[in-house]
Amino acid sequence: MYKKYTGCEQYLQGLISKIETISTALEIMKDRMQSCEGMGDRAAEALKSALKSCDIVISDIDVHIKRVIPKEDRQGEKLKAKDKIRHIFDEPMLNGFQKDLDSQIQALQLFLTVLQL
Repeated sequence: MYKKYTGCEQYLQGLISKIETISTALEIMKDRMQSCEGMGDRAAEALKSALKSCDIVISDIDVHIKRVIPKEDRQGEKLKAKDKIRHIFDEPMLNGFQKDLDSQIQALQLFLTVLQL
């Protein structure tokens, strides 16, 4: 438990970075999808659905992060003890969200790979 408590800030900063990277990649895909005319209607709808699913899970993770670290405190300030405890208490739920996001990303990767065939 002590290790989770002391590593909380580093863990959350890594998670914030991961979410920002994935969100940026999803936005780029959305932009490119709009300019891609060669994609069939069925494929376009499936891709929109996959992107939306990723957005939903990212939103769930972001809700947790905002509960623990307000946006204005995300750069540099140390977490308060109550925030660390809140994170540790919610960690099982957050781990579930991360697994969901990983699954969504894998499904999206498979879909994009198939589109390239």
